Amino acid sequence: MKKVMLSYRFTGEDPNHLEEVLGNVGLKLRASGHDVFCSFFLEDYFRKEGMTSGDIYNYCLKEQENCDGFVALIKSRDISSGMEMELEKAKELGQRNILLIRDDLKFPRFRLAANKIIEYRELPELYRTLENNCFK
Repeated sequence: MKKVMLSYRFTGEDPNHLEEVLGNVGLKLRASGHDVFCSFFLEDYFRKEGMTSGDIYNYCLKEQENCDGFVALIKSRDISSGMEMELEKAKELGQRNILLIRDDLKFPRFRLAANKIIEYRELPELYRTLENNCFK
């Protein structure tokens, strides 16, 4: 994969925690040689443009068309309709699909669609796993 979309749950999440987690995951992906699209780091742009959540979803789905792969990060039991739309788009585009998921979570739709599943118990474990260039 050259360019990947990093998908995550936004609604109801602590932005400071998301910044730390997505920053770390993105750093590991870039260290493995991938370009990363992650909408979290465009929040200032979205606000400046006055974009609604629907506008943001459409922007991200359009940007996803420029990606070779899809990386879904699932760290809580809460379902994300945005992530589900992005998963469907990844399947439609035939993108390689990597699932990063806490080991006690089910999410069968994501598990069945994944080309590779990386389970973790705690985030530091995930970061260590990602350091091993597991995306090849």
